[in-house]
Amino acid sequence: MRSAVVAALLLLSVEPGMVSAQSRETPLSEGRRAVTVQGERYGTLADENPVTLRVRGVFQKIVRAAGRRPGVAPEVHVLDTPRVIAEALPGGLVVVSRGFVDLARADENALAFILAHEVAHLVRDHHGVLESLGLLGAGRTPGRAGPTTEQPGRATATAEQVRAYQTLELEADRLGVLFAALAGYQTSAAVPILLTLIARTGPDAFHPDPKERAGAIREQLAEVSDHLEVFHAGLFLLAVGRYLEAARVLEHFLGLFPSREVLSTVGVAYHKEALRWVPPPEFQHLLVIDPATRAPMPRGAAAHPAFRPMIERALHYYTLAVDADPTYAPAANNLGAAYLDLGERELALGYINRALREDATLAAAYNNRALASIAGRDYPRAEEDLLRAARLAPGLREVAVNLARLYETLGRADEARRWQPRARPAESLAREHGGETVGPVSPGAPLDQLREWIEEPRVRQIRIPLGAGASGDLRLLVLAQRGVVVLARNNAVDAVGILPRQRVASGRGVRAGDAGARVEAAYGAPSGTDGIQALNVWGYPARALAVLLVNDRVQTVWVGRPGKSER
Repeated sequence: MRSAVVAALLLLSVEPGMVSAQSRETPLSEGRRAVTVQGERYGTLADENPVTLRVRGVFQKIVRAAGRRPGVAPEVHVLDTPRVIAEALPGGLVVVSRGFVDLARADENALAFILAHEVAHLVRDHHGVLESLGLLGAGRTPGRAGPTTEQPGRATATAEQVRAYQTLELEADRLGVLFAALAGYQTSAAVPILLTLIARTGPDAFHPDPKERAGAIREQLAEVSDHLEVFHAGLFLLAVGRYLEAARVLEHFLGLFPSREVLSTVGVAYHKEALRWVPPPEFQHLLVIDPATRAPMPRGAAAHPAFRPMIERALHYYTLAVDADPTYAPAANNLGAAYLDLGERELALGYINRALREDATLAAAYNNRALASIAGRDYPRAEEDLLRAARLAPGLREVAVNLARLYETLGRADEARRWQPRARPAESLAREHGGETVGPVSPGAPLDQLREWIEEPRVRQIRIPLGAGASGDLRLLVLAQRGVVVLARNNAVDAVGILPRQRVASGRGVRAGDAGARVEAAYGAPSGTDGIQALNVWGYPARALAVLLVNDRVQTVWVGRPGKSER
């Protein structure tokens, strides 16, 4: 998809009479033929070239955030030309040029947004949409930056077709911002790189006036940034133990961002909610968002009636995540853990082993395979897998708990005692619970206290329905001028967070940009550490507090009402 104004869709140039022959090609064959033609024209940078390595490093992070789809095997190629080119091709291929990388200069955030825009075209199958509208196969006028409305042997594109084309571009903008953000990049780079592209390539018949386009992009980026706060709110609720609310908030976000990571995270929320309704475990399994999250495995006693529907919702979302990317090891591990909870050991082992084939360093999967071995009384195999998990992730308390319990079961008391200290929960430096604030805002305060703020310009509100049984829906208020985001329910502040890159501080002085060590100095070690892509979530359930970090730097701090944890 061509980088004319917003990296527009590539419309392959074809000669009259060639359309029917080309239409018989598979999308991948069509895309590879286009790469070959461009490679012969411009040359292609070698795999070991520093520019290629840089592009592929960013591209792989974006692909992991976006999720792979059946039939799409994403690849990126770099053309050796100073011309500015960034295109998505049928079959899951993306082509960029050395000239485009030079245009982005050293700003990987800019490079990430355009690559994410192109990946969005692929995962949404925009080529297929254009083909259904009769637009795929439109020619390009030699020397023009973008597509024309003339198609070989056809009439000029209709206004309806042009509007459809622009709609796809806007969707790619929106998803591109989200993919880049979840991969850990700053979305503020999107507008500058797009304005630079507009200045270099000029408008074309499929795009509006550049100034109008830039204005629309700014509005859309603001809206997307606001919706990212819905995702952050969901992670906060998950980290502090409000699992069912977390699941429903994250489901709301899925309507905007249907990625494998979010699908799996919704599954984790439902899974943890299910485990609230069963007895405490003898051994503890590990769920994964991207690193590890924690939840117990029930054994023995009959489950509460609420358990089954919740675990089935978890299975549903884990399965969708695996379908979105069959190589995504965290979702396969989680699916295996869910089947362990249902007592389906062989099925669980199949998914856990699948996770380990895709990622041989996934400590949680070794832990879970050990639990399956314990269920089958294969204690030597269980010990081997638990020790391997401990080597891969020495900080996982659950692995130490399981090793200590296994050695007790085997009558090896000395070895059990060696693991017991590591099995104790992390101690917080500050023991008082709750009472935290963000800036001057306190969770539990009447929303009327913020009336003047809410009436300020640039305040956005997003309603989040929680469904039947909830005590009221949530409202997310993004107070940009104040640097905070407020989660409200029944006209009271339910939770509050710091907007990224704002200098608002928590009650203990933690700000966006602070290092992780500053967080530990203020609040102690977290009770749980979850993560998704570059984003790590440190949870303090007893404090109703969560800190989100990217590359060991605080992105936001969220605090809620004391005593709301569901555990």
